[in-house]
Parts: sequence; structure tokens; C-alpha cells
Amino acid sequence: MSTKKLLTIDFDGVICGTYFPFKIGFNNNFLDSANSPPTAFIPPKIISTPLDKIRYAARPILPDVQDALQELSITKDLILLTGRRNSPINWLKKYNIDTYFSRIIINNTKFASSHYKLYKILELNAAYHIDDDAQTVQLISDSTNCTVFLRNWKYNQNDNLNKKITKIDSIKQMVKLIN
Repeated sequence: MSTKKLLTIDFDGVICGTYFPFKIGFNNNFLDSANSPPTAFIPPKIISTPLDKIRYAARPILPDVQDALQELSITKDLILLTGRRNSPINWLKKYNIDTYFSRIIINNTKFASSHYKLYKILELNAAYHIDDDAQTVQLISDSTNCTVFLRNWKYNQNDNLNKKITKIDSIKQMVKLIN
């Protein structure tokens, strides 16, 4: 059993970039953890699998990610925690970063990404989480003792975030804060 503290890392917007000038699938509207979680819309695999390949295969790795993961993996147990419903393993292998993660966990639940990640973080007892979705980091910060980081982008600016959430401009910046 590892004695390293557990760090869960979101995939899209934290590790994987985009070639679009906008972001689909994020939400700045906060959820009340006391309310029942919304059920996710889950398209059939026959549709989502080929669409995900088209949407994600050519996306670039974000700057400094490989160096940051290498450095973090020395002192932290890294788990990729993605809201995606298809595995990004081929993309991770393409950039030679798959080996930094002890586990890759995809969303195979009925829950939308925010609650799915909250429940996994509670189950895993993660010490840290980094995400680019304001709704997700707010829910996790309000509901856990996990130290939460928001990867800053133009699309996720929200001045009403819990003050415990640390905004960062790159995963490399987080390395300096927790290592």
C-alpha cells in the first residue's frame, strides 16, 4: 500500500488541451450538495465511441504536463479521474504519460461529471484534486476535506468560488504548491 498522498487529476482542460476556441461540457452554475444529484445524459456507446475518437484523438497535450506529472509522481499517488465515459488510455500512451498514473478511472455511473467525481474522491479519500470545471471544484470543496485546485481558463472564471479553492494557471504551478 502506498504511503503517498492521493492526487486525482481531471483530464480535459488539465492535461489534454483543445483545438477549439471554446469549451463544451463545463458549468459555472453551482450545485447544492444537499440536493439529489442530477442524472447524466448518456448516449449509446455505438454513437459516443466513434464521436469521442473524432473529438479527442488529435487534441494536444498542454504545456509542462509531462514534466509536472513526472515530478508529482515521485511524491504523490496520481489517479486520472475523468468525466469521460470512454478511456483516454490511447491518448495518454501517445504522449508517454500513462505510466505516471496508478489508475485511470472513467465515469461508468449514472451521475453527471461533478457528482461522479465527488463520490469517487470521497471513496478514494483523495488529499488533492485538480479540475478545470468551476461547478466540480465548488462541489468537491464544499463536500470534502480535499485540497482543490481550479485550472484557470477564460471560460471558467467565477468570483463566487469557495475561498478554499486555489486557482492555478498550469499543473506545473500546482507542483510548486504541494511538493
